[in-house]
Amino acid sequence: MLVSAFQWLPERRLGVAATLAHADELIEQVGELLFGYLAEEGGVVSIKEVPKGPVPVQLYPTCQGELRPVAQSKSAV
Repeated sequence: MLVSAFQWLPERRLGVAATLAHADELIEQVGELLFGYLAEEGGVVSIKEVPKGPVPVQLYPTCQGELRPVAQSKSAV
């Protein structure tokens, strides 16, 4: 005897669930393909993080209760 895992889902909605599952598989395949290109050093595709607008200065509290800016690394400049 076969028991459906989607007993809670009305039968008229099974097509929608199948379509969403197919879309999820396609998104996974595209992600894997893109990751393969991104993993290559100097590859065809690359992603660069570019801030939009001014970047706020991050502050940290000192032992005396003052707020001081976090030192930025040279690679972030």
